[in-house]
Formats: sequence, structure tokens, C-alpha cells
Amino acid sequence: MKLKGSHPSKLLIKRHTMKRYFLLSALALIVLFLTQCRKPNEYHLFTAFPVTVELSHKPINIESPTLYPSGMVFLDSALVVLDISGDYFLSFFTLDDFDLINRSIRRGRGPSEEVSVFFISNAMEENKFWYRTHSGIKTVKYQPGKDELIPVGFSQNCDAFSGLTFPLGDDLLGFSQNAQSSEFVKISTDDCAIVDFGPNFPNVGRELSINEKDYLLGTKSLSIRPDGELFAVLYHYFPILRIFNSNNGSLKREVRFNNNQDFPYSAIDVNATPEEKMSTTTNYFVSHATNRFIYASYAGRSLLEIQPNIIRDGFKITDFTNEIHVFDWEGNPVKRLVLDKSIFAFAVSPDDKTLVAIPMSDPSVLLKYDLSSILN
Repeated sequence: MKLKGSHPSKLLIKRHTMKRYFLLSALALIVLFLTQCRKPNEYHLFTAFPVTVELSHKPINIESPTLYPSGMVFLDSALVVLDISGDYFLSFFTLDDFDLINRSIRRGRGPSEEVSVFFISNAMEENKFWYRTHSGIKTVKYQPGKDELIPVGFSQNCDAFSGLTFPLGDDLLGFSQNAQSSEFVKISTDDCAIVDFGPNFPNVGRELSINEKDYLLGTKSLSIRPDGELFAVLYHYFPILRIFNSNNGSLKREVRFNNNQDFPYSAIDVNATPEEKMSTTTNYFVSHATNRFIYASYAGRSLLEIQPNIIRDGFKITDFTNEIHVFDWEGNPVKRLVLDKSIFAFAVSPDDKTLVAIPMSDPSVLLKYDLSSILN
């Protein structure tokens, strides 16, 4: 008698199929588990740059030298230098010979004046840039041949965040205070409403309290890519670069330079003595972004080793470093630039062909470095 049912070969195939399904499902779960376990600590660690280049400067004597230049930005049509001590805050120079074109934003309390301007941004596209005053952020456009800057976009005056915000699209990006789960906040320019934005503070080897994170708010350098699609954050007390997507705050890449520094306990200890804080290793100071690269001045030394020893008008001033690290927007280390002079601040032209730096020791001279054969 022939029993009804499946053919033996079909049953065998079915068993093998089910077994394969369960094995693949188990493998997928294991991969997912391992991925989730690794995710908080995923970063690229490197110990050296692939190329180190030593550069010599060409001096640029400034007509009617600024008193205390504190920042600069390349536009498509001019170099802008911020002077925090002169009658005018902004000076505009030509891109070929760096001749003075004009000055703008007079110091004062009048309707077209400003009491203070203490930061200018990386360039945006189409000769646009923004600057920060005591009352907030103002976005403007420079037009060659005209003395006045044209207001564009918005003027931000969310008082609680005026010193910690950066224009990002139609909103503002700010460093989060009392952060629980996000390192940043996004602030509406319409009503100053605040929402968490992006991931938490990077894992630095031990858990940081909210107070310690708040203490580190002013120790980061943030640069937004001129096209607005990405932004980069570098850390003063940690040799870390993080690259984020501007639309949703997601972390694109985290890169760490293995410089064998000790954990900077004194940097986050409110009870640490000035000497202890001065002995803490410092990493990145000033950053600048073009659409191709991220540039950041790097010390890798403590402030005691840098040792401010230049005195002007009774004040000690410091040229922090002569080293600039260059990364691409995938987070890959590209070049280590070693300048022949220590600098305070710098800017890079949009085409990555020229770097101009400010030495605080001599504000009547700008230092020009040719990058055309280095990065192009």
C-alpha cells in the first residue's frame, strides 16, 4: 500500500530550507547585536598624517594696520579681517595684493553702528558671511565697490544663546546646555524654540556629568561647510574631530588623533588651580572649512608649554601654534602643515590655494602661505 503524503526528497528539501532560514535569521540577529554594541564607540583612530609639509610665508604689510586682529574670513571677492579694538570692526582687502578696499561697521551706539563685534564666521557662498555682536548674530552680504553690507537671511537675538549659536540653514545651531542626550540644540529663528539635535557628547573614556559637559561648552571649534550640508566640530581638550549632517544632526564620521595625552581631569574640575589648568594638554584652537577640506590649528601642548611671553599695551598675548591639520569631509587625515611662524588665527581661500594667518605678535603684517601645489 502506498501511503499518502509528501515525497521524501521534498521533505528533505523543506527541512534544509527551514534550517537555512533559521541560520540566516540567527546570523542577522548576531550582526545586529554586535553593530549596536559597537555603535557608541565607533571612530577612526590614526597616529600620524600621511604627509607633513613645511611652509614659508610671504609677508603682507597692512595699510593702516589693525590694532587687535582677532579673526578673518575669505569671501569670493575680498578678505575680511575683524579688529576688536579699532574705530571700525571690519576691514576688507583685495585678494590679489591684499590692498585695503574699505572699512565697515563703525564702533558706537548709533543705528548703523555696533557696540561690539567679537566673532566672524567661515564664509558662506556668494560673498555672504555672518558676525556675532552683543545682541546676537547678523547675516550679511558683501558687494564689491559698496561700503555698506547688505542684510540677508535673518538677525538672531535669542539672548540666552547669543554667544553659542551658529546659523544653520533657516535655523540656528547651538551647543546644548544641561545636555541629557544631545550635544547640540536647534533653535527656531521665528520664536527661539529649542529642540535637541544630534548625538550626545563623544565617549572620552569616562562618563561626564552634565556640569562637566556644560563646563566644556566654550572649548569646541565649529565650522560649517560653505554649502551648508555638513558641519565639523573639533575639541580643545580632546584630539577629536566629528563631522555631522546638517539636515538631521546625524554623526557622519568621528576621527581621533592618537597623541597619547592623559585624560584632562583638571580641564573639567571647577576646583582645579590655575597652574593645573595651564598644565593640561590643549589640542584644537581655530578651525576653518572650505567645500573640500577642514583646517584646524593644533597645539598638542599645554598652555604652560606654549607660554605666552609677548606683551603689548600691558597685556600678555599668545600665538598658539604653527601647526595646522587638514582633513577631508570623509574624516580622512590629508596633510599636516607646519608653518614657519606661530599664529593666532587664520583663513583659507574658497579654492584652497591660499592660507592667510594673523600673528598677534605683529598685527601690522599678515602671513600668506601658498597652498596651490599642496592641496590641488
